[in-house]
Amino acid sequence: MNNPGLFQARWNLGRLAVCNLLPLALLGFWLWPTGQMLCVMFDEWLFHLLNSPLATHPTWLHIWAVASLRPLDAVVGVILLSLLIRGDWVFKAADVRRAFFGFVSILALLFMMPRLVAGAHWGQDDYIGGVLLAVWALGWGYYTPYAAKASDALLRLTEPLFNLLGRMPFLSRLSVMRLS
Repeated sequence: MNNPGLFQARWNLGRLAVCNLLPLALLGFWLWPTGQMLCVMFDEWLFHLLNSPLATHPTWLHIWAVASLRPLDAVVGVILLSLLIRGDWVFKAADVRRAFFGFVSILALLFMMPRLVAGAHWGQDDYIGGVLLAVWALGWGYYTPYAAKASDALLRLTEPLFNLLGRMPFLSRLSVMRLS
């Protein structure tokens, strides 16, 4: 299998176990009544710390109101995607398309889960739910052959499309268009 190391095509059971035990420990801490109480106390402290300046500074209030709009999520997504698809920034130029497909195919669903399941956004949503799902997804994406196999399959499936798009002057210069 032509896999230059971005996603390994083999199992790493030790690291996968760590990436499964850590989320289970976080979940256990959160389900434990004392742990739940500590999380709520931390969330209330964090809420007051972050939101008290909004009551006295209307400009700050409006900045955060605009920043929390859904269209800005798309802007952040475009920025992160551009970092991902630009060769030699995060990934080698030859690995950009493989990385894109690996992340989209295996990790995207799990990274969306905190928003889909939680609904309300407290600190616990991020430091318990978000970390839990992110570590779990990264473990299954990096320490199993799933991301490697999914990205390889998507590379083969989309090769004709990328060959066609690669003939266009502007698109042919993007790192995501090159495999080597």
